[in-house]
Amino acid sequence: MISRLLPSYLLFFAVSSTAYSKTLSEVINLHRQEIQTRSDFGVPRFSREQLQELQSGETVWQEQENTSGETLLSIAGRVQAPPEAIWVAILDDAHNGLSDRITEHQLTSSRSDRKRLYQHLSLPYPLSDRHWILEILSDTDLHQSSQGGVWRRAWRLDPQGEESLERLNQREKALIQSGVWTPENKGEWLILPDGNTCWVLYRGRFDIG
Repeated sequence: MISRLLPSYLLFFAVSSTAYSKTLSEVINLHRQEIQTRSDFGVPRFSREQLQELQSGETVWQEQENTSGETLLSIAGRVQAPPEAIWVAILDDAHNGLSDRITEHQLTSSRSDRKRLYQHLSLPYPLSDRHWILEILSDTDLHQSSQGGVWRRAWRLDPQGEESLERLNQREKALIQSGVWTPENKGEWLILPDGNTCWVLYRGRFDIG
């Protein structure tokens, strides 16, 4: 199920390069404090074997479980493209047909640096559909403090939970479909430029209930 919810720009990882300068660990260490402070998931961690795979141009997928039993999905790889090009793709929150079960509507409370989306997931009978409101943030503070060394796009469920549906205007309420509110949907994209390429990391924690 998780793989069907992932954005289509994961295809970027298929265009990896083996001609590069710094390792992922070296690039992360350059901005360790900023990432630790701003990210909901802390500093990315990979095993020695995974770092070797990344260095050879592979894409690494991993699931890490914390002490509370929550699972964090992480995907990392090197992309042969400038950060601006990758960022434009990440800003496109549409699923581009990857999952025709998901519909979404941008809400009027969105701003230039913060987007709010109502999303609905249609599931096959006898499962109940799911829906939620996401807040999506372009972390301009992190970009500035890292002097362009870290680009971060993050999302989370509306902190007001299901009550946020009642706060929508009449036009937006008309777009709501029946469904069960999902208990967790939080994640981020990290772009770490390195010469003519970038390390790109996708991290997310999901529970559709």
